[in-house]
Amino acid sequence: VVTGRISPSVAALSNRPAFGVRNAATDLLTVAANGFVGIGSVSPTINLQISSTSPRIYLTAGNSGAAAGSYLAFYDSANTRIGYVGDGSSGNTSIYIGADLNNVIAAGTGGSCTVNTGGCASDERLKQEIHLIGPSLEKLIHVNGVTYQWKKHPGEVHYGVIAQNVQKQFPGLVTKGDDGFLEVNYRGLIAPVIESIKELHQAILGNTKEIETLKAENALLKQRLDKLEQALSAKSQ
Repeated sequence: VVTGRISPSVAALSNRPAFGVRNAATDLLTVAANGFVGIGSVSPTINLQISSTSPRIYLTAGNSGAAAGSYLAFYDSANTRIGYVGDGSSGNTSIYIGADLNNVIAAGTGGSCTVNTGGCASDERLKQEIHLIGPSLEKLIHVNGVTYQWKKHPGEVHYGVIAQNVQKQFPGLVTKGDDGFLEVNYRGLIAPVIESIKELHQAILGNTKEIETLKAENALLKQRLDKLEQALSAKSQ
């Protein structure tokens, strides 16, 4: 059953129904006089309001349903799966938002990052062509940590790096966005930092051994000097 009524007065616009679709006694779709749309709601209070015991939104690439090919799919109430923006099929999640924001995951094929915990997929079983990056300290010391303000948001001080500076030392960590501006993979800087710490650790160990050797040599020289002084003192008497 389709019912409709359009208010002749703009001043009288409200969220009362101007157009509706019903199935028996159930309101399926309502378009209010002010343009608000309600699905399962006869009095929508926002641009689009969905009211249901199991609300679902699907935007799919075909007839694949809620899983594979879904570009947007939100539903809960026992049927779970709250979230997804992108491909909802397994392993191809673009963005997933878990119930009550317990999980916010941004991902690509074979890997994911949980935003609220900071955890990212790093299982060796997901990787291939694994190689140590080697000494990084010499490169890292040329990357400057800076404070800055975004030109669009002056007054707000941020901490970070400059993409052009990083690009000279670690070109693989810098990409160009669709807007033409450079972007830095901050997470990717962790690996060279780890290797640099190892280099510093080895240098400290080397210095420590050298210091211990010098201490031992100084102790021997002191012993010899003490014996020489004692001998000279005995002759003078």
